Amino acid sequence: MASSNSLSISHIPLSTALQHHHLIQPSPVTDQRNWCFRHHPSFFRSTYSADEARLLQRLVALSESEQQLVRNIWQQMDSASPALREIIIGGILHKSCLPQLSYISAAIKPLTKVDFIAALPTEISFRVLRYLDGQSLCHCAQVSRRWRIVSDDDAIWHRMCTQHIDRKCTKCGWGLPLIPSVTTNRSTLASETPLMNAPLDVQTSVTPSIESAFHSVNQSAQSQHRPWKHAFAERLIVEQNWRRTNYTSRTLQGHRGGVLALWYDDCTSRLVTGGYDSTLRAWNVETGECLAIMTGHTRCVRGVQFDNSKIISCSMDRTLRIWSTETFECLRVVVGHNDGVVCLHFTETILASGSADGVIRVTKLAANKTSNLSGHTDWVNKVMILPCRQRLLSCSDDMTIRLWNIESGDTLLVYAGHVAPVQCFQLIFPRYSKEIKLEDIRVVTGSLDHTIKIWNFATGQTLRTLFGHIEGVWCVDVNSLRVVSGSHDHTLKVWDIESEKCMYTIEGHLGSVNCCWLTDTKLISGDENGIITVRDFLHSHRNNRAIDAITSAVENADASADVGSLDRSHLEKVLIPAIPS
Repeated sequence: MASSNSLSISHIPLSTALQHHHLIQPSPVTDQRNWCFRHHPSFFRSTYSADEARLLQRLVALSESEQQLVRNIWQQMDSASPALREIIIGGILHKSCLPQLSYISAAIKPLTKVDFIAALPTEISFRVLRYLDGQSLCHCAQVSRRWRIVSDDDAIWHRMCTQHIDRKCTKCGWGLPLIPSVTTNRSTLASETPLMNAPLDVQTSVTPSIESAFHSVNQSAQSQHRPWKHAFAERLIVEQNWRRTNYTSRTLQGHRGGVLALWYDDCTSRLVTGGYDSTLRAWNVETGECLAIMTGHTRCVRGVQFDNSKIISCSMDRTLRIWSTETFECLRVVVGHNDGVVCLHFTETILASGSADGVIRVTKLAANKTSNLSGHTDWVNKVMILPCRQRLLSCSDDMTIRLWNIESGDTLLVYAGHVAPVQCFQLIFPRYSKEIKLEDIRVVTGSLDHTIKIWNFATGQTLRTLFGHIEGVWCVDVNSLRVVSGSHDHTLKVWDIESEKCMYTIEGHLGSVNCCWLTDTKLISGDENGIITVRDFLHSHRNNRAIDAITSAVENADASADVGSLDRSHLEKVLIPAIPS
């Protein structure tokens, strides 16, 4: 028979433990590499103490001779080889009556459970947990300290973020807003779209914009010790607010007449609006303060856009004006249109504007060279220079949308299908795809025929018509998860970008909604009564405390502290009921 010393590395030496009345706590052993999982000192669980106490009470209640008999049996079992143990156990089972077998059956089930996360190497544990959803990961974090360390690992939550942020997860159907860093504005995101340098007739391989955004956020996170789990939680709360229409609203008033155009920069929280009163107003959205009133146009302002250095506006007085973003002074008046200027769009090198006579003027800023695009037979309501810089998209009161070649001035494609003037459009880019075809790009248009149409960008084919508004649609805007439309029926409708179904209707405007702007956390709209409404889905009434708790957990953490040292009890309470199972 093998010696007791040689077997001590295979199981707990109960003979030693019994002398101290501890039946489960293992004795110190120098070499712990060959302990079985259940008896390994590293995996000892305090949950065994209850069973130990009950067994000890029953042992003490016996007579001295019976106690010695039990100790001898346990000592023999302790010194037996694995093969001999099986024979002894088999004999005990054979000799046992039904009550003893019932006791064994009840006692053996919890004893055979294995904490596989603790037993497996850390790398394999990561591989196992990465297949779980967010709710399951949060439950895992509440099992034990070991499980929390593994389930809260940044690599696992980074994977969760890449599956959900700025896209719809194919498993659970949820998508989370990107909420780019403060150094990223809409112009920057537009410049990262897949059409940047792509010809119209070729496929383009791109790096998803979310990766570049994650890169910038990751650099910031490293400096602030912000875990990916917190980033996921913050975005989950925002998405939950969007789905439940939880938001705070602020109204900006000042225009004497309807608000016809707006442009917003999420980085600086600056909003510029143009209205029937021939003025432009600059606002701080966070404070509601009107920063400046820009006067100079003699008729209503129909379009506005700005970047870090300039604001450009267009008006029915047939002019465009360039203003300073610092002083809000007019720097230049651009003339050339023969009718009112209805819309504009500019990039670093090109300025395009559309007028009521159906003509689109394209100016190359570096060469100061202007050309006209002719083809529309009525008002041009919107123009957009595509990121490829060789294409331009426009819509008109002639009920069509046209795709142009800027260099040649030719019409490449006509999108026909609306039965009333087309007032607005936006492009939907499949940002999360590694390889994008032009057929994957969609055009969303709104018309006074009360409908919203979704088109195939490459072919001009109508993919779907969305019904819901009872009057004409004046404006649409999109992000990676949803479409928002504003109508003459005084409402805004929020549509799911994948299912293309109306999620809900937002009421509150007392006039037609002329313009709207959609970000990951805000919805801004202007109506014909001169009221601008800012709806903030990040700081909703119900979730302010949750967001603040997540933020303060990071900000108050010691700079040298480990990620696992952050207090996350409130975070689990926020995440578990919010994450879809």
